[in-house]
Amino acid sequence: MEPENASDPPSYPGEDTRLTSTKELSGWYSYGWAAEVFVVCGVGSFIPITLEQLARERGVLLSDRTVSCSAGFKTTMPTEFPNMTMSYEAARALSPRADKGQCIINFFGTDINTASFAMYTFSISVLVQALLIISMSGAADHGRYRKSLLLSFAFTGAVATMLFLAVVPKVYALGALLAIISNTCFGASFVLLNSFLPVLVRRHPSIQAIEIDGNGYSERQSLEQTAEYENQGHDSATESLLQSSSVARRMVPTQTSSAPVSPALSLSTKISSYGIGIGYIAAVIVQTLGITIVVVADSMISSTTLTLRIVLFLVGLWWFIFTIPAALWLRPQPGPPLPSIRNGKQRSWAGYIAYAWRSLGKTILRARHLTDVTLFLGAWLLLSDGIATVSGTAVLFAKTELQMTPAALALISLVGTVAGILGAFSWSKLVGIPKSSSSPRAPPLEL
Repeated sequence: MEPENASDPPSYPGEDTRLTSTKELSGWYSYGWAAEVFVVCGVGSFIPITLEQLARERGVLLSDRTVSCSAGFKTTMPTEFPNMTMSYEAARALSPRADKGQCIINFFGTDINTASFAMYTFSISVLVQALLIISMSGAADHGRYRKSLLLSFAFTGAVATMLFLAVVPKVYALGALLAIISNTCFGASFVLLNSFLPVLVRRHPSIQAIEIDGNGYSERQSLEQTAEYENQGHDSATESLLQSSSVARRMVPTQTSSAPVSPALSLSTKISSYGIGIGYIAAVIVQTLGITIVVVADSMISSTTLTLRIVLFLVGLWWFIFTIPAALWLRPQPGPPLPSIRNGKQRSWAGYIAYAWRSLGKTILRARHLTDVTLFLGAWLLLSDGIATVSGTAVLFAKTELQMTPAALALISLVGTVAGILGAFSWSKLVGIPKSSSSPRAPPLEL
């Protein structure tokens, strides 16, 4: 059994200084196993096509608003097939004009293409997610709310995903609301999950045993100095980036060309990549089950949306069940109190939110001093937004324009996820490759 005794005295009231255990790491991995299926199988596959299909069954043709998209209608056919009634999909495929096949819905007085309905839904969810993540950042890093917030968002998102089972075309707007709630909760919960990573790495037994240099200056000591700096009333999100350079210089090896990667960074990369890989494996399992359900139920159930909603219920159920081990095994890991709190009083939620937005404002004002960080964040904004937009649009394009079946769409996502597994498990090894054969290497780290 791994030791869990505290190796250092707490630097603030309530700090858990026990060493990271295998059980706690398993709890961290367990949530990736639970929630990654939502973003791959839900957001990446079944939620967009479910929203589009729900809207389609309540929509009408752009060319003839008296004809429902879900109903069959007569179309001009060759003379050898007179008066033949076709489904919407078949008629659209043979239509000489693309706009005749477009399907629209009237959403609060505005005509919206059914494919755009799903995209608007996710755009709103991203906006809500961004506002929520910024507002809760203070409570995630300070105080005792990290684990409770994680579990609250996790179970709320899982239940919202399972509730898709009750959404019928008549209340298609409810599906959009559930998609916004579930996607927002997923994003918030993963930010909270990642906030555990520095703590798990810092107190990992292999890191506790390593000293950065020969003078006995350890990473723990540097973190204590940073915490002491925050306790003096400075903003940890901004000023510590600029004014703790002396601490950072002592943590970074003096050689720049052939220095080994920091042991803490290597371990953090390894844990993070393994967590992503484990989550992708779970996504492959659920995606395979989803494809099986769609293929088998297609010949048994006449309603296309019911089959898709059953798969989404499975996604939410998986998310809910495997969050339970994370709830049992992850320790709360309370963070330091907010810098302005020194009289023992509990800060209200309004205070936490105000602190988070003030920190963001200070960070933006000081961004001109952090050119590399600003460029990196800007590049990441473009890259991540581009990937999300292309993947989401591709699914809807394949469904509406290429007339691909839900099973085929899910299979495309499955192939991409398998590639993601290979990348996740190989990345930590690629990071550890030295720049030259003579470069010194850090000692191996055991998880």
